[in-house]
Amino acid sequence: MNILQRMTTTSNLLNKKEKSTLNTAYFSMEIGFDPRIPNYAGGLGILAGDTIKAAADLKYNMVAVSLLYKNGYFKQNIDKNGLQTEESDIWNYESILEKLPIKTTIVVQHEKVEIQIWQYLLKSGDHHIPIYFLDTDLPSNSELIRSLNSNLYPIQNQIIQEAVLGIGGVQVLFDLGYDIFDNYHLNETHASMVTLALLEKYIDKNIVKQHVCFTTHTPLIGGHEKWSKSRLEELLETKYLKHIPAKLWEDDETLNMAKLCLEFSKYANGVALKHQEVSQQMYPEYTIKAITNGIHSSTWTSPYLASIFDKSIPEWRTWAFSLREAMRIEDNLILEAHAKAKLDLFNEISKYKELNEAEFNPNIFTIGFARRAAGYKRHNFIFTDLEKLEFIAKKHGGLQFVFAGKAYPNDSEGKKVIEQIYKINQQTSDNIKILFIPNYNMDIGKLITNGVDIWLNNPIPPLEASGTSGMKASLNGVPNFSILDGWWIEGCIEGITGWAIGEICVGDRCIADELISMYAKLDETILPLFANKTEWVKVMKQSIAINGSYFNTHRMLMEYIIEAYIYRSI
Repeated sequence: MNILQRMTTTSNLLNKKEKSTLNTAYFSMEIGFDPRIPNYAGGLGILAGDTIKAAADLKYNMVAVSLLYKNGYFKQNIDKNGLQTEESDIWNYESILEKLPIKTTIVVQHEKVEIQIWQYLLKSGDHHIPIYFLDTDLPSNSELIRSLNSNLYPIQNQIIQEAVLGIGGVQVLFDLGYDIFDNYHLNETHASMVTLALLEKYIDKNIVKQHVCFTTHTPLIGGHEKWSKSRLEELLETKYLKHIPAKLWEDDETLNMAKLCLEFSKYANGVALKHQEVSQQMYPEYTIKAITNGIHSSTWTSPYLASIFDKSIPEWRTWAFSLREAMRIEDNLILEAHAKAKLDLFNEISKYKELNEAEFNPNIFTIGFARRAAGYKRHNFIFTDLEKLEFIAKKHGGLQFVFAGKAYPNDSEGKKVIEQIYKINQQTSDNIKILFIPNYNMDIGKLITNGVDIWLNNPIPPLEASGTSGMKASLNGVPNFSILDGWWIEGCIEGITGWAIGEICVGDRCIADELISMYAKLDETILPLFANKTEWVKVMKQSIAINGSYFNTHRMLMEYIIEAYIYRSI
């Protein structure tokens, strides 16, 4: 089924009325929904925040549960040599969240753990979604337990955080007076222990399985954690461990937490069609479906485009599918809105002259690449043949690159990616300008996806599960130029919504073909088209009308409601 067929099918399904009592508890280790609240590390958290915003827009009954991180994830500092260092990202949670007059108690690592609950009401119109943040930084708890609320994803003790999220989160909802939810949605394996808490309460695994949905977000090891039996025995009481089926323990007495989620879920999915295929190969004994990710349209649209949409497509904020009408908008309005968004980005760029003295020019073709800094994402791929790139840049009046992204604090390979970009910048002529903007966050991400001319993405296939940054670009009329992996396999209509780099391919043998394709299309197709604004704006509008109207969390959430939340496996 192609993208246009899926759009039509989803539209028909959305017209059906669902029972008003349907509700979902959404568990996620990180949630990013407000730039003031650094309770997220990257795409997983932003996806969670966008999902909750869509639920508010669509007036769906949902609550969300996460942990409170008082030092955020981390602030990224980069010196003139490209070396990343980290510092705490302290925020004033007490002035933003509401402290609820209730505490919950659980037992973790053989000690009583008291949990304070903080609330944020995420509103859209007259509907709101409660987000509950769990806080163990209380005088009644040990120093170890108190430290769990310091930072997101600590190198040590993450498994204890996961126990608080899963077992503590379920208990918190009951203590707040909620009955059993129709659905407990586990956003990645970090929430796996929700299943054990529910099994302890309801005993019958068939009852639990009727209420659990699981989304896996990556084929990488971070989303498929394994813990030893001895570590889990140290962490959890016997009453929880007894619910783990013997068949789930591997020969080395480890437990794959993804399998725990899959075993007790009525519905499991990957986050793109290709990712579903990869995930199914990883776990052939389970059924894994596909619901392709989306982004929250009104959050990620530039203010200039949003103003145009408000006038031309007034329902777009609560019904993003209506953006298919973007083709009717006058060309000059789209071009003027993008020019203003580009100036906003360049005003931000001007703040970093201590990192890069090169003067960026809004009239020069600007390529964006903002992702977590990791080896497999290949930030530096386009610089593989610098001589070829220099030739292209000189021929077409220059190229500008804007990068951003944090490397995990313990990811030496990811940190090297940033250093390499700085070194490459020292090797290029004035025809190629490069800037790496430090401390990537929601605000920076929005500026870049709003303001560049094209979005570049070239991960090593098939490791890109989805790639929502490219969706944000499409929504803003910024075409994608990407490897065929993740969502782009579905979103790429060659020359219409953007361009593919190479063919669908896996393995080292693909690299040479990818490089040939990348340089040839940039030189012979993309840059000549960019010079012809009458033709370029057609691709911009098609990106909005086709990809912007489909790859959003309104469509995504309705797919979850129809395919997962209503579904009963038993």
